[in-house]
Amino acid sequence: MRAASSFGKLAATEIVQHLADLLMEAAGPFGADRDEIDTPDGLVDVSEFWRQARRLSIFAGTSEIQRNVIAKRILGLP
Repeated sequence: MRAASSFGKLAATEIVQHLADLLMEAAGPFGADRDEIDTPDGLVDVSEFWRQARRLSIFAGTSEIQRNVIAKRILGLP
């Protein structure tokens, strides 16, 4: 496995989680509702998106494991 694939997974996961946090913050007190929020652009299920974003750090290896893989590959360790 190359470091690039681990870096891509790690970067994408971190970006999605930050976007989910921003969305939750923007939704304010409605962010934790299980109901969809009606916006000018359509319905948005903020809490579901936030929960799914958290799961990404576990799929295909945790973010911490990906950081270890990147470090090993860059340093040329076994």
